[in-house]
Amino acid sequence: MNVGRPVIASDVGGISDWLIHGQTGFLVPQKDSIVIAEAVTKIFSDHNMLLRMMRAARKKAEEFDLNKHIDQMENIYINLIYKYKKRKM
Repeated sequence: MNVGRPVIASDVGGISDWLIHGQTGFLVPQKDSIVIAEAVTKIFSDHNMLLRMMRAARKKAEEFDLNKHIDQMENIYINLIYKYKKRKM
């Protein structure tokens, strides 16, 4: 997704937390080679869908930027420290 490509992945674990079925790629049943092949065929047979998914995949991947994640974590800690100090007063 980071290079702007849709992903085809098995719908297991936390994959469905970041892969949006039909937008950034396709979630398929685990170990189902027929459905995987159908998803690949679908992506490559519809150029407009491929382009939409490529843009959506790249945009979604931006959410996982390391610097953005660090900033979010830092804000969480700053807010916790502020609330803790406020309660102590």
